[in-house]
Amino acid sequence: DRSGLFQPLSASFSGTPSAYQWKRNGVVIPGATSAILTISSAQPSDEGNYTLDYTTTCGILTSQSAFIDVQITPTIVQQPVGANICVGQTLNLSVQTQGDADYYQWLLNSSPIVGATSASYNVPSVTAAQAGTYTVIAGNNICNNSSLSQDAVVLVNATPIFSQQPVGGTYCEGETISLSAPIVTGK
Repeated sequence: DRSGLFQPLSASFSGTPSAYQWKRNGVVIPGATSAILTISSAQPSDEGNYTLDYTTTCGILTSQSAFIDVQITPTIVQQPVGANICVGQTLNLSVQTQGDADYYQWLLNSSPIVGATSASYNVPSVTAAQAGTYTVIAGNNICNNSSLSQDAVVLVNATPIFSQQPVGGTYCEGETISLSAPIVTGK
């Protein structure tokens, strides 16, 4: 619930006013001529320093500046790319976002990965247990909003190994020589 998070800017003065005028970054805001300035549906273009000029017969009184920071919902503009790698190789996943992402959380098969909280996720030596579907959440805690990436499927192939090495020997002329080195799936 964001109620109470954003309040209209206001200022109070005693005396008889002759004019109020709000400014953003020192530029007059057309039509903003009351003690309260309300911005409906804040946009990034509304970000800036706001002041209120209060003009009377005694001169102009200018309020202190109030900085308004408009947070932009994060969106993922470069999705993570899956991989087909072997046990022991390096897994590198990453995303790029636009907006104000102040946190990331990588997931493997919809479960959060402990400590995987940046725009990139790297595993220096993958195991078969790290195969699956990866996604990442890019979020903004202030506005309580987030974006979920597309799936990145990672296949982790077992490294083949020899179950037996070929054995050499001495053979006579004309004999049949048979060598073998069976391969099995390793870890």
